[in-house]
Amino acid sequence: MLKPAGNLFFVVAPGIVIVDEESTDNHFLFRLGAGYDIDLGNISLTPTVNLDFVEGEESLVFGISLGKGF
Repeated sequence: MLKPAGNLFFVVAPGIVIVDEESTDNHFLFRLGAGYDIDLGNISLTPTVNLDFVEGEESLVFGISLGKGF
């Protein structure tokens, strides 16, 4: 993860797509993404956008994470 400024971050990550728990047909995943941490006191909200590359195909993935500090 790279945080160039403030709460903005970029992600470059490898991974594995598990097709089925019993299958050996799993695929390598490469992810490029960005997100922004929004601090709401003791809680954070993080919208993200990622581009996944799997088996020569591309998927655009949007997400939101909710975090609680302790």
